[in-house]
Amino acid sequence: MAANHLQTADNLFHVPTPLLHSTSLSRQVGCNIWLKCENLQPSGSVKIRGMGLAVLRAVNNAMPAQLVTASTGNAAVALAYVSRQLNRPANVFVPQNTPAHIVTSAKNEGATVTVDGSDLEEAVHLAQTYAQQHPGCHFIHPFDDADVQQGYATLISEIKLQLGHQPPEGILLGVGGGGLLAGVLQGLDAHQWNQVPAIAVETHGSNAFQSSRVSGQVQTLDACKTLASGLRSKRVTLAAINQSTSHPVIPFSVSDPMAANACQLFAACGAVLSLIYSGVIRDVIPNLEPSSNIVVILAGGLDITVEQLNEFRCKYSNPPIIVKSGSEIYMRLASDADASKSGK
Repeated sequence: MAANHLQTADNLFHVPTPLLHSTSLSRQVGCNIWLKCENLQPSGSVKIRGMGLAVLRAVNNAMPAQLVTASTGNAAVALAYVSRQLNRPANVFVPQNTPAHIVTSAKNEGATVTVDGSDLEEAVHLAQTYAQQHPGCHFIHPFDDADVQQGYATLISEIKLQLGHQPPEGILLGVGGGGLLAGVLQGLDAHQWNQVPAIAVETHGSNAFQSSRVSGQVQTLDACKTLASGLRSKRVTLAAINQSTSHPVIPFSVSDPMAANACQLFAACGAVLSLIYSGVIRDVIPNLEPSSNIVVILAGGLDITVEQLNEFRCKYSNPPIIVKSGSEIYMRLASDADASKSGK
């Protein structure tokens, strides 16, 4: 692929993905549920939008000798894919608890994979150090990068066209490091969808965004304990915090069993989909009508295996509903029809 083709191509690597109406989920919730299928991207996840734009600009500025990033999964595979398209070497750093099939996927795209560090933060530090010590290397942060975040804003351009320019009542997405959230908020504001709330979903063991929102500044968790490997980040980008002060964002965290149970029904984005399957979305947005539209961003699914699904089925079927948002906790047994809400 010739470098001179990069000048005007802002979607050289990602493809427009379908926005599919789910009849079953819509009937269950009582409004229109739309699934933005980013799991159909060439690299298997939404990360190709961010990494694609970041690499595009890096290559246009000065052809790097090697592209470097760190990730717990999807971003590593996305950078490896983009690098292969450009015939550029890539080195991705992943922590030691990264699933083996993610390492294999990145290697299959031609990347060198360095497995080191106990978590994402250590892997990022190692990747940054490597890039600094090797002239010509260009490091791209997996979420704390303006180009990466801007790449995600392209989601809103597509969703607006696919919904016939009608703003939805909400957009659900998962939050790990917050790059996707920052980009979605940029896109919403750029398209004058300033009042469309983003429902930012984490797990209880990785709720860095919600903790930061409560304190008003970036908080780094002491540890990040969650089954959701795509959400494992001890902190979120400041851009997501800053933008959430001027745009409506509703932070929610769900339990790991809720996320794992949801993955049995759709093998991706369990934390996000658990708000739909459990019906909690009606507590989040209480005035939903049959004509209302909710968009769910299915960010990926590379990090789920058949073995994990079998384990989830054995351990986490029909868990109690425990959801936190700020100072409120929503709780109910899986068999209960009505949710109870209590103060923290």
